[in-house]
This record gives sequence, C-alpha cells and structure tokens, in this order.
Amino acid sequence: EITFGVLLPITSRGLSKPEDCISNLQKFVESLRDTTKTDRSNCFDKRYKLKVYIGIDKNDAFFHPIEDNCAKRTLMEYGIPDVETMVFDYPPGSICAIWRGLARRAYDRGCQYTVLFGDDVVLKTIGWMSRIDDAFHALAIEKHVPYGFDGDPYLFQLYRRWGCSVMLPDVKLTNTVGGEIATRYEKKHHQNWTFEILDDGVNSVQTWLEKNSPTAPPRLLTLDVIIPSYRVQMKYLEPIIRLNRSPTASTMIIIIVDNPESPNINVLKDCYEQDPFVRIRVHNSNMGASQARNRGLGESAADYILFLDDDVTPDPDILLECEKVIRQYPNACGFIGCTKFPDPTPSIASSAITMWGGTFFWDICEHIEEDIPWGVTANLLARRYKDNVWFDEQFPKTGGGEDIDYCLKKKRFFVDNVLGGEGFRAAPQVKAIHPWWNNGGRVYRRFMKWAAGDGALINMYPELTYRDAAPNTAESLLGVAILALMTLLSMTVGITAIHRRLLIIFLITIPLIPVANIIFDVHHHMFVEPTACVPALRGYRRILAAAESSVIRIANDWGRLEGHIRRKEWSCIGQRFDWFAGRRGGVPIAHERSNSVFRFLILVGLVTSVASWVFA
Repeated sequence: EITFGVLLPITSRGLSKPEDCISNLQKFVESLRDTTKTDRSNCFDKRYKLKVYIGIDKNDAFFHPIEDNCAKRTLMEYGIPDVETMVFDYPPGSICAIWRGLARRAYDRGCQYTVLFGDDVVLKTIGWMSRIDDAFHALAIEKHVPYGFDGDPYLFQLYRRWGCSVMLPDVKLTNTVGGEIATRYEKKHHQNWTFEILDDGVNSVQTWLEKNSPTAPPRLLTLDVIIPSYRVQMKYLEPIIRLNRSPTASTMIIIIVDNPESPNINVLKDCYEQDPFVRIRVHNSNMGASQARNRGLGESAADYILFLDDDVTPDPDILLECEKVIRQYPNACGFIGCTKFPDPTPSIASSAITMWGGTFFWDICEHIEEDIPWGVTANLLARRYKDNVWFDEQFPKTGGGEDIDYCLKKKRFFVDNVLGGEGFRAAPQVKAIHPWWNNGGRVYRRFMKWAAGDGALINMYPELTYRDAAPNTAESLLGVAILALMTLLSMTVGITAIHRRLLIIFLITIPLIPVANIIFDVHHHMFVEPTACVPALRGYRRILAAAESSVIRIANDWGRLEGHIRRKEWSCIGQRFDWFAGRRGGVPIAHERSNSVFRFLILVGLVTSVASWVFA
C-alpha cells in the first residue's frame, strides 16, 4: 500500500468573503476525488491511499471549532475520510513553515509521498498518483539513486544536484486563484535559503548517499544562465536556451523580461514556460539592466552564474567550456569570457568604435590571463556566493559602469574573505559573438549614456583614479564656453579692445577643440599605429574612421561630464578612472596623460596660429 500525504494549508484571508475559501476547497476536493479514484481502487498490484493533512492558522476564526472544522467536513462529504487537522501559530504568510510541519507529521505517519497543494488548485490528470510513483521508480533506475530520491523550489534545487529534479508533462493542475497574479497573503521568504540552508541539505544528502547508495552518481555542478531581456528576440534567446548541456552539470536558463509590452513574451512562454529548467520572469515596468540581473541573482540557487546579453550568440559549447574552467580554477571568483564583434572593416562606424577602444575589454581575456580587473556582462561567469554583491542600481538602466563595480566588489570580497580566494581569471574559450549596435549604425547617444554612468566610479573608487594632465574635450569646451560667457557679461559694463580679442580667441577655440582631437587621432591611426585595431582598413576610409573615433570620444567625454554635473561631483571633473584598476601599474595612466598633453598642445598650436592670422 502506497500512501500519499496531501499537505493542504487553508486560509480564509485575502478573499472577498471567508466562505469563498470553501468554494475553492470544494473544487479542489472534487478534483482530488475524481483524479485518484482509479488509483485508490483495488484493480492494481499496488493500492494507493490518500491521507490529507490540513494546516489551519490558529487565529483564523472561520475554521473554529478546530476539532470539527468546515474544511475537514468538506473533505469527508466528498469521500475523502482520512483527514487530520493541525493548528499553527505562525506570522501571516508563513506558508512554508506550515508545509514543513505538515510534512513532518505525514512522514511520522508513514506516508511514502508528500504532495504540496494549495486550497485553490484543481487537479486535471486522472491517475496522477500511479504516474508519479512510476516516475520515481524510473528515476531511481536511470540515475542509480534510491527509490523516492527526488522532489517546491528548495527540493527542486536540492535534488537537481544529482539530476533528479524533473517535471512530469502528463500530470497537470491549475491554480484558480494564485499563479502569476498577486497572492491572497503576504509572502514571507526565508532570507538566503539558497546558501547555508541549501548547502546543509546538499551535504546531508551527499552523506546519506555515500552511506546508503554507493552506486549513486557524483554530484553535478550547477550553472544558471541569467539573461536580462528588453527586446525578447527569439532568434537570440532560442539558441541560448538550446545550448549543448554537459552530463556532469545541471543548467537552468533564467530570462528576466524587462519590457512587459514586448509582443514576443507570449511566444517565449508558449515555447518554454513548461520547461522546469527555463524560468521566465516579467517585470511590471522597465527597471533597467542592473535590477534585471539582480532579480536573476535572487532567482538562482546554482553554484555559478553565466551572465549573457540578450543579443549575443554564444558558442554552442559555451556551457561545457564554462564547466572546464570552473573545475580547473575552483578558487576564482569568476571568469571573463571572450566576446567578439563581427569584422568592422566593411563599416566606417564600426571601425571607428574599434579605433576608439570601445570593444577592447570585450575580449580582454585574450590579453590578461589572471586577475583581470573586470569584464562586460555580455559574457561574464561568476561564482554565486553569500557575499552580498549585487549590481548597483544607481547606474543607468541601459548600463554603464555597473559591470565594473560588480567585478571589483566581487574580487575584493573573495580575496579578503574566502580561503584561497582569487580574482577573475581569463576564459578565452567561453566564447560569444555580439552584433554591432544599431546594425552597424551610429550610436553616439549610447556611448554618452554609458559614460554618464561609469563616471560615478571615480567617486566610488578614489584609489583607482588619477588627475589628468590636461582637460579632455568636454571639459575644454565647457571651460572655454564659460570664459566666453563671462567675457560677454563683462562687456555689458564696458567694451575694450582686450574684451574683443579675448572673445575672438574663445570663439576660435571652441571649434578648434574637436579639430585638435581629430588631427591627433588621424595622425595616430595613420602613422603611429597604421595597422592596429582594424588592420584591413586602408586609405581614405581609415582616415574617416579615425576622425569618427574622435567624435565618439567627444560624445563619451560629454556624457561623463554630464554625469558628474548631474550628480554634483564637482571634484571629479578632471579626474579619470584607471580602467585596468591598477592591474598594469602606471603604464596605462602615463599613456593616457601623454595623449592628453599631445591633444592639448595641438589645440594650443592651432589657436595660436589662427589667432596670429586673425590679429595680423
């Protein structure tokens, strides 16, 4: 005889009138009776039995008197006689605590299975008891684990470590009240259950298996892929969902849709919502990249997390390569994958982005092997740890600086608090391709927004900043514009020859500032490094790309300056962030300062020459 213990917390809270809970319960009990009738008959070798454990809140007066409560009477009226009522005195919303108490009672009473239900469920599948029992037997044979080794989010994550968490497609139910809509009670989540509590459970199961089932397979590595998605483009999401899986790892895809108006959400759900290893969450409004990734972090219970952008095309074996580097360097806090862009040569705009340096850190893992300061979240593999490291939501919704901040905090925690902890390592075989933004078109505004965000790093990490040797383009333009305005204001008092000369010099200087930058970049890419960045680009097209790289840098400088002004970070103007975070010593800083000086000297030379000609 196989006994199923049905765990049934019941509440009258959150309904228009308390009697509605009995109406919901009647629908559940009727479905419970009808779908188990065949299994509970004596027509099979096995006889299945139901035992219902009702959990009632002590303060829910609707179910008083407890001894003869209306829920128990309803079950018995529908032909479910074996019912036991338990009373709990927990804060509202402690549904898991009630389930736990009911499960303990069912276990003590000898139930072979415990099934968690809500009072608003309607069962759809006839014979679900025998189907579940058969599935457990098949799982035990396939995975070489004891019969009944499987199983709510905690149990799923626990047994997932041995590949024993499955969903039966032919056993179905519906939620008539809950589901994705708001619950009838305030949810009380246990904080950090995916760390110590889950780890304790995993260790207990591991110890039990070693003692009771020597033939059980080794524990699997768990790796979740988190994809914040605004566009919800199936041409990118489907290949990620269908990535090749490793037999020694368990992978879950977590998609956080950050645009509830996307017409593709229903398509995505129709295709993959029934897959227990594809989790789809939809924000009520556009919350931004940081919040989306943070929600993904909160949803995950894996050992490692692979962050991917929703428009990258990963190598089909990227998950296998992730597992290789994880097992090779278990003390690393994470790994920087290699993200490439298509050949920029055919496009002046894409070549300009490359010359500017906008793609340098996307494949930084090919230049630095260990202790990489940071990597882009388009392809970033991080160890999930109880380090309280999240993406800072002060950064722009579209991104800009949050990936650097996340990596720096992650590394700092691991080096300081984890025995043998290391920073980020290179993972050049963890490959993905990122398309050019705007299909290779011009996206100056995007780079301005990024810079507006990453400028906050200067104030957040003063130890990683330095004072530049000369103002950048945006600072120069703003400074000269202020001086010109002050000169105009002083001319309202009285106009002198000095005023006129100063105003002319300032007005001459404003257009010459970008010209000086263009001259510097064209000279650099044509004569100093004529084959760097985009080697196949030659002739006038290389000149145009070099000139446009200056325009991108100017837009970037303007965005960063705008961010400083908006945040009132006056002391940060003129300061620069070391993108290598000290990893390469003072060499990058000296290089940037030298370039700033040369640009400024070109500007001084141009202004002097033009002014001499004007005043000649």
